[in-house]
Amino acid sequence: MYKLIDEVFGETIKDLRCRGLIKEEGEFISLTERGKVIGNEVFEAFLLNSEAAAGAAAEVEPVGDVQADAGYRREVLVTLVRRALSDAARRARPTH
Repeated sequence: MYKLIDEVFGETIKDLRCRGLIKEEGEFISLTERGKVIGNEVFEAFLLNSEAAAGAAAEVEPVGDVQADAGYRREVLVTLVRRALSDAARRARPTH
């Protein structure tokens, strides 16, 4: 089942719009001129959205064993996804 973008990223969109980094035109969301300057930060906000990381974790079915149950492994996966996305966003930022 698919979710609407507002269901997943509603708070992120609201925050970025209030900060003047994105704009909505009809059914589309785009970067403002200011948002284009710091585009990586805008994209990072979407990537690090907690529901997005949880959505990625929901797509896998970890196996539980004597060392850790499936629920714990799913929680660890959410944390690892957030860390990986944060690291990727940090590496993508230009160094001056």
